[in-house]
Amino acid sequence: MPESAAARITRSVPENTHRSYGSLWRQYTAWCVAADRVDRPAAAATLAAYMDHLANRDLAAVCAGHQPPDTLAARRVIVDRARQRADNPESRAGPVRATPLLPADLLTMVQALDLTTAAGLRDRAIILLGWAMAGRRSEIADLNIADVRDAERGLRVTVRKSKTDQNAKGATVKIPARRDPVLCPRRAVRAWTGYLAGKGLHARPLVVRVDRHGNVGAACGGRYRDTERTGRLSGQAIAVIIAAAASAAGLDRPSADPVDDAGPKLYTGHSTRRGFVTTALARKDAAAAIADHGRWTRGSRAFWDYEPDRGWDKHPGDGLL
Repeated sequence: MPESAAARITRSVPENTHRSYGSLWRQYTAWCVAADRVDRPAAAATLAAYMDHLANRDLAAVCAGHQPPDTLAARRVIVDRARQRADNPESRAGPVRATPLLPADLLTMVQALDLTTAAGLRDRAIILLGWAMAGRRSEIADLNIADVRDAERGLRVTVRKSKTDQNAKGATVKIPARRDPVLCPRRAVRAWTGYLAGKGLHARPLVVRVDRHGNVGAACGGRYRDTERTGRLSGQAIAVIIAAAASAAGLDRPSADPVDDAGPKLYTGHSTRRGFVTTALARKDAAAAIADHGRWTRGSRAFWDYEPDRGWDKHPGDGLL
């Protein structure tokens, strides 16, 4: 295969996937060395032993490291561990989901930011833009300044590629301006891009690193993941910013309500996306329109995982007796 073709194949896999699988593969090979096992081709017994060691993690990374091995024994180990957790009354049951960032909490989070700092301006733009576009953290990280443009009634955001658009056809997302200036994504983006313009940054990444001295982008010191040294934030960094903002606003504290059955609060980079969908569903907006706005594929089962966030509204058992 030509080197150019091989390079294109490598680049077709998202950088975050490369980084994550690379780290997990190194952990696997290190375990093989310590356990005196051959890493590849992996025997069925090796995979089963490794799954037992990990307690149900990283099988996909191991399989991606070479030609798919026999995974039957490993998957049976995973099933057994899952059943053990389900039978343990002290373990947490059910799927672990990010806490949706609802409008009242969104306001609390934004008001807790220090807008006299570059980091505060950037984080407000990330949070409000991410919420309004129901954006995945990777989509927010990939935005360039030129991708977010003023429109008559708000913003037009160009999402160049996404999880459901691996061929990078692109999509345009319309974001209405808000009456409340505190929660208006257009005002937040304008303030942040204005700050960047004052630093001479008019192109490339929209969300970049900020150091404690107020330097942004490539002007920040330290190590860079991006080879062009633009200072572009990673999707993981977006998640850290959202979680930190929630913590600073006190949103992650346990509820004082003794009958609150919502479970522990977990604010992550997915909370803004989940909050938009939950709010729109509660307002009884058309599910298809919500899914299109959030760039889910039509008929996506992942989209309907948000259905429980509607709470008790239209419960099928309500009023039956």
